[in-house]
Amino acid sequence: MQPNAITEPELIAACLQGKPAAQRALFERFAGRLMSLCRRYGSKTSEAEDMHQKGWLRIFDNLAQCKNTEGPALEAWLRRVMVTTCLNHLRDQKKHKIWQNELQTHMENTTSYDPGLLLADAAQLQAAVHALPEGARLVFNLFAVEGFSHAEVATMLQISEGTSRSQLTRARQLLQAKIAQISAPNRSKTNSQL
Repeated sequence: MQPNAITEPELIAACLQGKPAAQRALFERFAGRLMSLCRRYGSKTSEAEDMHQKGWLRIFDNLAQCKNTEGPALEAWLRRVMVTTCLNHLRDQKKHKIWQNELQTHMENTTSYDPGLLLADAAQLQAAVHALPEGARLVFNLFAVEGFSHAEVATMLQISEGTSRSQLTRARQLLQAKIAQISAPNRSKTNSQL
């Protein structure tokens, strides 16, 4: 299929039928312009590429919602999906950084904490959260990361507010224990170097 030999409405119809050649042709028509858009939002090329890829996944997942399938209206819809994807990506990154900072502050305030013994990287912290039991993990993510109140968490998970509070306490205790466990080898290395 030649990228420019088919009209945009025909191309969209073929994409909706799941034809890979049509999807490739749509991508080739608009990828350059949409990547330029992502570069304006991403601080690094790799971040812009991630946004671009996520955006195309959203485009193909939601293509049936596109009402005008040709000309400026089609491009405007594609751009709107890509901008929304970029903003969501940045919002998620900001939440992740805030969450890391809150956890660090909490650790500094609750234990004899050596700032030089931070987790090696965010992947260890993320793994610790993923290792939480499901109930504690869900409450922790909804309350501490997403910012919902205990009342909202309780409604979403169909539990009581008291259960939400106790699951959050459990999650925090388990995370502190896991962080202490991860930090222990670093502490012994530091002490042996003294």
